[in-house]
Amino acid sequence: MTLLDVIKKLIFLAPTRCGRTYYHCDIVSSEDNIKLTFTPTDKYLLLDPRREEEEFMPAHFHSFEKAEHIGLVIGSLEYYFKRNNINYTVEGTDTVILTVEKTNNEVDTNVDEWKRFKHAHRSFNVQTQIDTETYNLLSDKIDEFLKVNNGHKIMISDLAVVKKLKALSKYWDSDGDSCDGSPQMIAPLVMSVPPKEFDLEYYMQMGRLYSDIGLTAISRGYQFAFSNTFNYPDPRVRRVQEEIFLDYDSYTLDNVVPRSFMCMGKALDPSKPHNWVAEDNVYDDDIAPSCILLTKEFVQIREEVVV
Repeated sequence: MTLLDVIKKLIFLAPTRCGRTYYHCDIVSSEDNIKLTFTPTDKYLLLDPRREEEEFMPAHFHSFEKAEHIGLVIGSLEYYFKRNNINYTVEGTDTVILTVEKTNNEVDTNVDEWKRFKHAHRSFNVQTQIDTETYNLLSDKIDEFLKVNNGHKIMISDLAVVKKLKALSKYWDSDGDSCDGSPQMIAPLVMSVPPKEFDLEYYMQMGRLYSDIGLTAISRGYQFAFSNTFNYPDPRVRRVQEEIFLDYDSYTLDNVVPRSFMCMGKALDPSKPHNWVAEDNVYDDDIAPSCILLTKEFVQIREEVVV
């Protein structure tokens, strides 16, 4: 397997919200490097019938998720490049270009951590807290990020607050999951690093941070999940507004700055698959649908001929 093959595989393994594809990736492989261009698009989202259920959402909710997901895939690739001492650069804000130097070193084909990262873990053991060393490591990563990005640091381990967040983890006017909120939101640690003001470049950088945090957590033996659903019009937001830096009485759906949550902890039952849900009658056989990509056409590769 070549470096190009691994890169393509990691792109397909990058986390997505329920399998939705928010960008197109054009890859050009030349003699010295591999150039990846990520462009946000609605082209592949429209293949998903679930998209019709989200048409009620303001436009900035769709644009923030595109920026975040481009950041997530870049962060996933960065994690691999840093681990394997591969040089790369990242340029751009809306359309993002990642250029990777080719290497003569043997290619690491072990992508097990990325496979686990792609699928949201749904049921955590809330009685087992995050160990202090890992908590501090992730906290420091967020602190470093916020030195150059204008955002909030949210790390919640109080189970009473977590339960209140879980009750809100459902988009308004949407059927969503049949459960009362996203099951993964009941976790020993729930994190978010939202911008103080709506900023698409921030959300892209945030996605890079989230991938670093998620893959770091998985490498240290934890399970991980994301949740973007949140019922912003629900007055119960007042119960958690201080913890998530969101004043219920000061925003509307048209100007609220969306939060994207990270959930981590040990598995409630390590013998179960990642998408198992410890709630009765939520999904058939209590197995949540996997994040299956509807198409792989969003990645296009061409070789550059050197004359």
